[in-house]
Amino acid sequence: MKYSLIATLVVLLGSSSLYAATPTEDALLNTTNYTLEGTFGPHDFPPLNDNDPFDWAFTTSRGDVYQLKGTALTADNPFGWARVNITPPTPTWYMFQLHEDADGDGSLRYDWVLLSANMQHKSSYKLAGVTAAGNFAYSQPLSIDYTVTANTIQTGNVGAFSGTTPPTTQPQTVQSTFEGEYVVMVTPTTTSTMNGALTCKGGSGTFNVTASNSVVGSVTDGWNNIFSVTGSVNQTTGSIAGGFANSVANVATYEGVIQGNVANGTWVDTFGCEGVWQGTKQ
Repeated sequence: MKYSLIATLVVLLGSSSLYAATPTEDALLNTTNYTLEGTFGPHDFPPLNDNDPFDWAFTTSRGDVYQLKGTALTADNPFGWARVNITPPTPTWYMFQLHEDADGDGSLRYDWVLLSANMQHKSSYKLAGVTAAGNFAYSQPLSIDYTVTANTIQTGNVGAFSGTTPPTTQPQTVQSTFEGEYVVMVTPTTTSTMNGALTCKGGSGTFNVTASNSVVGSVTDGWNNIFSVTGSVNQTTGSIAGGFANSVANVATYEGVIQGNVANGTWVDTFGCEGVWQGTKQ
């Protein structure tokens, strides 16, 4: 379950006025070519399944991924970006920075625009600041058309754009193609740990892919140690990645892909063991 980005991160300021010549709309008409800085998509960060409205990740045009409000908001980091190692989520919103101080506040800090990635239901908003409660405030919907090609955004044509579903505080279900339970077998391809003290052993267990493409489960190894499994699935490609952890720390990472009812990939742990894994959807 996820809130829409605009519904949960945004405090909208006023209602839409069609064909309004706002400073931001003037800027987007006077300068029409912009560079796509990155994309937003939902991701269930720990603690899992808590419906945190800030469970969103920003993927830069270089492929780096950052957690929104993953660290404290500061003057130098007003979005609370924290670098994370996850599979980039499916884009829901595009983001770029204006070339001028459209809001006249003396800086470009909040001169950013968000565009709906749904080209059938376009919407655009300008970041307006941060409220005392730590929520991100946005302008009224902009009456601007746009196209996105590779990393270039072309803006223009002031007009009436109905946009995505109006902002709401009701949760929305993000339906995953891969949702369900998978029975997992873990097999080593190396014989012993890096110091040779212990034999590498496999394991078995289950994990669930949730409606929001998060992975939750557990695996028991050959020593009867139980590890929690977390991760995420890319809705577009089916790629899956995450880690195994005990009560103390992360002890292994895995990656792979889901195709149909079968998932498989590779893993490596902190002791030097490596191997493969396979999951079958039930």
